[in-house]
Amino acid sequence: MKRIGFFLPALILFGVAGHVIYANRQGGDILAFPFLGELIPSLAGDPIAMGDASAGLLGFLATLSLVRAFFRARQSMLDEAEAEAERRQADAAQRQGDQS
Repeated sequence: MKRIGFFLPALILFGVAGHVIYANRQGGDILAFPFLGELIPSLAGDPIAMGDASAGLLGFLATLSLVRAFFRARQSMLDEAEAEAERRQADAAQRQGDQS
């Protein structure tokens, strides 16, 4: 159950990116990060392009978060398997010591 928590930030970021894309396509207000106009000068006067770039940035961060979650979940499974193997070895050694 703990490993599911690794994927929560990625799911939230994908949800926010989807909401930004949906809101920007509906017209009206554009959801955008205001600093993107300073980082990418070609976006400075175009709020629609800034909205698309914001959605792309959120999607990129969500993808990175998802990849990181896969690696963290894999490492967690490997750690649990190693701990289980060590516990079994200790139990077997204890049983063998009790029999002698």
